[in-house]
Amino acid sequence: MAFAVAGLALVGTIEVLNCKCGNAIARKMAQEPHSKWRILAPRSAWLLYQRDFKALRGINPQTPLSAANQEAFEAYAQSRWRAYLPYYWLDYAMKYSIWGMPAGLCTAISSFILLGRSRSSWRALLWTTGIVGIMTFLTVAIRYFPALGW
Repeated sequence: MAFAVAGLALVGTIEVLNCKCGNAIARKMAQEPHSKWRILAPRSAWLLYQRDFKALRGINPQTPLSAANQEAFEAYAQSRWRAYLPYYWLDYAMKYSIWGMPAGLCTAISSFILLGRSRSSWRALLWTTGIVGIMTFLTVAIRYFPALGW
């Protein structure tokens, strides 16, 4: 039962983040169909923000930022990071989505094995758990596994 809930929570989290990111999974699959799922790490994003900020202000890329420019850059980077945060969370969730396959499969198999040995009072719960396990397995296998580049 815990695997079913964890798998369903993982799938739900990924789908909510995918909607917040404007269907990023489908866009990524269209752009790079055979590559692994990856989004810039926070440090790389921070360096890109600094490069963009220097270009926006007309500062030489090798020049260190002054104290006044550093404060302005911090505000600029924070505003950009808030917009980027759902993508980072989606990246993090997609890395762990691979665990949805064994979790869903184990949940479905164990639920259906227990279904044959259980009393009638537990049958509805075991059917529901088995169906949730199958849905988790299929969602990860069909939707997320190709996006992970395997």
